[in-house]
Amino acid sequence: MKENVCASLPLILLFCVGSLSTVSCNRVGEGSSVKVVTVPVEQQTDMQDKYATTPFTGGLRLNFQMSGITHIELESVAGFAIAGTAKLVTSARKKAKRIYQMFLRLIDPRVDDDPNDEWLVLRGSTANNAYIGYAPVTNEEYALFQSGFTYAPGHGRYPVVNVSYTDALAYCNWRTSSDPVHIYRLLTEEEWVMAAGHMPKDVVMNSNHVENGLTPVDAYARTMAACGGIDFWGNCWEWTSTQNAQGLYIVKGGSWDSSCDACRTECSDAVRDGSQGYPNVGFRVVRADR
Repeated sequence: MKENVCASLPLILLFCVGSLSTVSCNRVGEGSSVKVVTVPVEQQTDMQDKYATTPFTGGLRLNFQMSGITHIELESVAGFAIAGTAKLVTSARKKAKRIYQMFLRLIDPRVDDDPNDEWLVLRGSTANNAYIGYAPVTNEEYALFQSGFTYAPGHGRYPVVNVSYTDALAYCNWRTSSDPVHIYRLLTEEEWVMAAGHMPKDVVMNSNHVENGLTPVDAYARTMAACGGIDFWGNCWEWTSTQNAQGLYIVKGGSWDSSCDACRTECSDAVRDGSQGYPNVGFRVVRADR
């Protein structure tokens, strides 16, 4: 059963980040406001330097530049703000980007339109009403697309692997062709990170050879990602549509034969040739409105 993950309390989110480029926030609720306070580095302890408050109407996008040390107060989003307070003062781009992604994810006011289907809100995505698959695509789902595709008895709920990036893209296009309302595609690396969130310290997953191979996608369902999805870490790597400088595709999440460290959300140096299939690489799908 999917679990709805959303903020519900009228509290304030505060955070500080290092240098960062333009921030885009989509689908900000009507009547919302964001207070942007720029604080010089030498005045990091004084968060009352100066600010600008920007009101919104529903559906508009906010763009603002962040440089040096910036303080952001999210006062209200669609009648509620984010539960909790987070603070970070750093110049490290990776940590700043992670906080930015958390910011985008938490201000997304959407709720799951159908708690009983396979789709979860992909919070923070700039795509039009994006949802993400609850689990990686399985053998039984892939068999509906590719005639003649076979798998071992009892492995219908295992993630489909040995599927190239090109094959995964063809599956998405097939689903798009039969749905007049939605388009289907692979996740970008950034979307995967936003959906997964930080890997829990007490994560229970199929990695580091704790199993002799793949397991059903729901075998470790008690470990859930930030979006509420399952099987993000371990079991099989997942294709993303993001390429490195050499044209190889970044894969995320690790697999049953990966170290725990390689499964971490922050790990972004694992790549594969998109023309090949691999026995430990599968994929997950994004659905967005046309």
